[in-house]
Amino acid sequence: MAAVSDDAVASGPAPLPRGFSVYLDAVRVTAALVVFGAHATSPEFLTGVLWLQEFAHDAVITFFVLSGYVIAHTAATRDRGLGAYGVNRSARIYSVALPAVLLVPVLDQIAMDWRPDLYGRQYQYEALWLYVPFFLVFATDLWFLAEDAFSNVPYWSLCYEVWYYVLFAAVFFLRGARRIAAVGAVLLIMGPRLWLLLPLWAAGAWAALSVPRVPAPRLAFVLSLMGLTAMKATGLDTAADGWVNGLLGGWPESHLRYSKYFLGDWLIGTLILTNILAARTCGFHGLARGPVRRPIVAVASISFTIYLFHVPLLKFFTAALDHDPASVESWTVLMVAVGVTLIGLGLATERQKRHVRRLFSWATDSLRRLLSRSFGARALGR
Repeated sequence: MAAVSDDAVASGPAPLPRGFSVYLDAVRVTAALVVFGAHATSPEFLTGVLWLQEFAHDAVITFFVLSGYVIAHTAATRDRGLGAYGVNRSARIYSVALPAVLLVPVLDQIAMDWRPDLYGRQYQYEALWLYVPFFLVFATDLWFLAEDAFSNVPYWSLCYEVWYYVLFAAVFFLRGARRIAAVGAVLLIMGPRLWLLLPLWAAGAWAALSVPRVPAPRLAFVLSLMGLTAMKATGLDTAADGWVNGLLGGWPESHLRYSKYFLGDWLIGTLILTNILAARTCGFHGLARGPVRRPIVAVASISFTIYLFHVPLLKFFTAALDHDPASVESWTVLMVAVGVTLIGLGLATERQKRHVRRLFSWATDSLRRLLSRSFGARALGR
């Protein structure tokens, strides 16, 4: 299979400055905590606090832009070919996604006996043989499918990102007719919902590979933050989404699920991309030496777990602790229980990526040897 040559990889982007890398970790942590906070303060967990909910989707859009940037940069600087890219991405994703898909239905079904009102889509639990594989191939929103992964609503964004990883691999590592065929096939599988948010991820990837320098980066950094503040304060993104929905006769609202805000997402994503590009040019070298580096990096190392497990754990502990959403004291106990569990899960999943990577490497090498013996080296494109 054709791959980018070592010379091509070596001539790609330079390693990220340490300060800028810490800044990206800070963005990741902030986005994860905003999503967590938005769900933790929703009415089923805490009454009277609604303001954070409007930022949850914007935080996910931040993840898309950031993911495109980081994955493209890693592919250009560390992944030596399609095989290494596939192994590294699979290890990263499945080290957390596999435990989530296997553990969440167990937690859900235990808590359902105590608080059935917290759970919907109970038909999924009656067909685990179908839905566990379905969620592990990240098919929840392909075309017009509409399935949440048990109680794990945030899982939807992973089902977008994984297909963006696959598409990027086809564009970046393949050449000629193979690239055209693979890109066409992946796009055909994805469908319109994933197409609509693809520009956000692709913009991040473009920025990582082209490394454009921003003039007056400090000013651009400040203006990007001011632009995001003004966008949310004026509701411009929401107004744009409403205009598109009205123009299309309500079709986005009824058919696009999490992509129905696509125009507003593009506006938000443009400002986020500007912020990242300005930060890259600034460097933020002080963050590499400052006292905040260690806590930021530590929380970032489990941010994927925080994102992917927090809603099922909020529901589980709400049921297990007989949580009263009208009580701040009860909510505080809920937050402690969820927080401690997230830290434990993070240590047990994300920090085991190295072992998962070895497993995928072994499986890939074994499959390659098997195919080589069965079909010969020529059939494998060697």
